[in-house]
Amino acid sequence: MAISSYDQNIMIIPLVLLVIVIFTCTEAAAASFERKNVSFPGFDYERDKDYLMFSGKNTSIDGGALQLTTDTTNDRFVADHYNNSGRIMYYQPFRIHNGLIMGSFNSTFVINLFRKPDWDPGHGLAFLIAPNFSLPQSSHGQWLGLTNSVSDGSRDNHVMAIEFDTEKQDFDPDDNHIGLNINSVRSAKSVPLNEHNITLSSSESISYKVWVQYDGTSQLLQVYMEKEGKLKPPKPLFTQTINLKAFLKQESYFGFSASTGFPQIQLNCVREWTLEIEVYPRKKTGNGMPREFKYKELKKATNDFNESMKLGEGGFGIVYKGTLEEKKGGPSEIAVKKFSRDNIKGKGDFLAELAIIHRWCYEKGKLLLVYDFMPNGSLEKHLYGIPEQSTLNWNRRYRILTGIASALYYLQNEYDQKVVHRDLKASNILVDADFNGRLGDFGLARTIENERNSYAELGAGGVPGTMGYVAPECFHTGKATPESDVFGFGAVLLEVVCGRSPGIRIPHEQHFYTLVDWVWMLHREGRIEDAVDERLENNFAIEEANKVLLLGLACSHSIATERPKTEEILQIISGTLPAPSVPPFRPAFTWPSTGPATTGIDNFLTGITLSSQDYSSEMSSLSIAQTPSAPSPSFNLPVSA
Repeated sequence: MAISSYDQNIMIIPLVLLVIVIFTCTEAAAASFERKNVSFPGFDYERDKDYLMFSGKNTSIDGGALQLTTDTTNDRFVADHYNNSGRIMYYQPFRIHNGLIMGSFNSTFVINLFRKPDWDPGHGLAFLIAPNFSLPQSSHGQWLGLTNSVSDGSRDNHVMAIEFDTEKQDFDPDDNHIGLNINSVRSAKSVPLNEHNITLSSSESISYKVWVQYDGTSQLLQVYMEKEGKLKPPKPLFTQTINLKAFLKQESYFGFSASTGFPQIQLNCVREWTLEIEVYPRKKTGNGMPREFKYKELKKATNDFNESMKLGEGGFGIVYKGTLEEKKGGPSEIAVKKFSRDNIKGKGDFLAELAIIHRWCYEKGKLLLVYDFMPNGSLEKHLYGIPEQSTLNWNRRYRILTGIASALYYLQNEYDQKVVHRDLKASNILVDADFNGRLGDFGLARTIENERNSYAELGAGGVPGTMGYVAPECFHTGKATPESDVFGFGAVLLEVVCGRSPGIRIPHEQHFYTLVDWVWMLHREGRIEDAVDERLENNFAIEEANKVLLLGLACSHSIATERPKTEEILQIISGTLPAPSVPPFRPAFTWPSTGPATTGIDNFLTGITLSSQDYSSEMSSLSIAQTPSAPSPSFNLPVSA
């Protein structure tokens, strides 16, 4: 999940009670890392669905196992096996290194790669460590759900996998081997299995137990394998010294991927899985822990708030870039939001945002908030403000939306108090170096007391927000609710897929449509995929695009109570729930039964800006970052230039 806020970025990770995760510390390393254990002696959908992230149209839990591709031997459905890929990852990332030292891990699992005698086996399964759980587009066949023809070999992948390959390629030793893959399906090291009396893809339904062990100190990676039910063999299949820290992100996900091709097919299953991992705790300062700064610290960091350090300016004041000299850990780049003395609402906005950000300076009448600097810009810039040849590709769009869905879920369900953002839009979403989405600008965000379900700003001169993103009921009630944030997210979903702002009118057959009405019209005519951004040139996953567009329409429902909850949104995007059922015509708006509005609609409209592209550059500074449904709160505040 991703959240952030300076006119840029906070990492907030939800606190979740984990039944299957046990935290302990070894005496020798208690000061440097925590050891976490994850155990799945078998798999059950109802019990385990909340602890796993599913990517791929046919991933599931069935028959007590993780099914990474289609799970049936019925010949009537053989075509459904062709060209599948899938990932199933543990739902939270682990901080596996601190930039200097890599933790150790042991992963033990049981795999079964079954095929009917008349099937050509292919393509294989992999144990995977990756920076996210998103499935690359067109990663079926030889790509094993790891990479694709465009991304294979890129250092930006930050992927390590142990592959169990059942299809021979030009770069493979044979069609029955294991391999070590770093950022590519071309193995850095591979071992044929025939000489070890191991046949991965078998019509006899043979299961194998695998032990993957990595020592972070010696940098020694070892892989053992034996038929299920037998003891761990005395010698590993292969041993490799490798510094995984050089390839993997600090925050990484663990899990599995697999693929089939045409006509090469098989069932790719994981029947058991345990993971023991050393995880480095986050710093106790600068990551969401409350901290009050001295004004002189921030003055020095920003070179006395020099004009050359300005990142943005708006009604609240100015955002500056700065370099903070810390006693430990060296210098760190920050962004400082300095509230204007002339802004009458400055103190109220400062306190409201402080309730979420927790890093501040209030000294000598000066109000400042502090965020970590992130040099990337807003999603709006990537959608509209860069050359055509740099069009944001589909995988990155989907990854961004997944992050924002997770952030929205966190704010409404996992934070100490429920938070309504009140200004969800593309210019308030930032993307980090890996194109994870960060929900930003919490200048309008407000916390809601636990016993309440809405926020109304007394004496406000209108409904805050931007036209096209504001839910219709807000004009009547003057209140922001979790449901109105869902409406705003629906507008973002449509905007990202279509590459069009909700604030513009779209001409079609002598009529002009809003974005949501235009997509609804295409849905009614059975051609909703025509709404996908033409700049993608058909390089997108059709099923994913259809799913996101339908979800965008569902979130845009005119009646607040009919919109999906954030839990459903996150499950739909992650693939654990199907796309929502959307009626062919957009339902009519009905006034909420809350009594007459206390302020006229004309007055409410005065608080709305007309277009996300016209919105002040101040909004490109803030964001909160969060990984999907990860435990233990942690803040990291990146900022965009």
